[in-house]
Amino acid sequence: MAKIKILLFIVFLTNSTAQINTEKYRSTGEELETKFFLDITATFEYGNTEKKEAEFQGQLDHLTESYNLIFAGKGEYNFTDKSEFANYGLLHLRFIKIIDEEFKWEFYTQANYDVVRKVKLRYLAGLGLRTKLFTLDKSNFWIGSSFMFEKEKFDIPNSAVHEINPSQFRWSNYLTYKLQLKDDLLISSVIYYQPMFKDFSDSKLLNETTIKIDINTTLSLKVEQIFRYDTNPPDGVKKFDSKSTFGLVLTF
Repeated sequence: MAKIKILLFIVFLTNSTAQINTEKYRSTGEELETKFFLDITATFEYGNTEKKEAEFQGQLDHLTESYNLIFAGKGEYNFTDKSEFANYGLLHLRFIKIIDEEFKWEFYTQANYDVVRKVKLRYLAGLGLRTKLFTLDKSNFWIGSSFMFEKEKFDIPNSAVHEINPSQFRWSNYLTYKLQLKDDLLISSVIYYQPMFKDFSDSKLLNETTIKIDINTTLSLKVEQIFRYDTNPPDGVKKFDSKSTFGLVLTF
């Protein structure tokens, strides 16, 4: 089964960050199959701010009885009158070993860069466990925890207070849920908490919540709110970011 989703945002309000939410890349289908989707987002701003952007997200899921394999990519390209550049890019690979109906082992690796947050390169790899907390009607709640290695290279001067090439081990934890309130109304959310093992005051926090309303089998409305907090960002980068998007989803 092949599935392509084209996401057309009609309103874009942002205090933006290149957002990385690996939970979004996870398939929620029960069928044993190979699936593919593609999201394309266009952003246009005129007036005090002149901005034209295109964002692409793609994912390939291979689902079997014993394991799931996910390969995902994401990128954003900025078009302006004076310059063109890629804001960020990401590649993510995840292998999920199914233990039973409740527990799954997860191994993942990822590479990305982010111009806005001054990340020239970020590499990470992790191993952990995911389990279902409970199921309520058509709603599901999961938690996950993993041991993660992270290596970053920042685009900051040698005189910066923040380390330019840090490497650290983090404890990555998440809580995620999907609430199917009606057949045509879905609310999904994920919260990540990633403290450094040797210093819990150095942590990253992410929350992403999405409301999706189906108009028909092809067209849906989608509202998304993202919050991100980093207690120790590189020099010149704010600790807090938020992003709001409103749009349409076409599914084929």
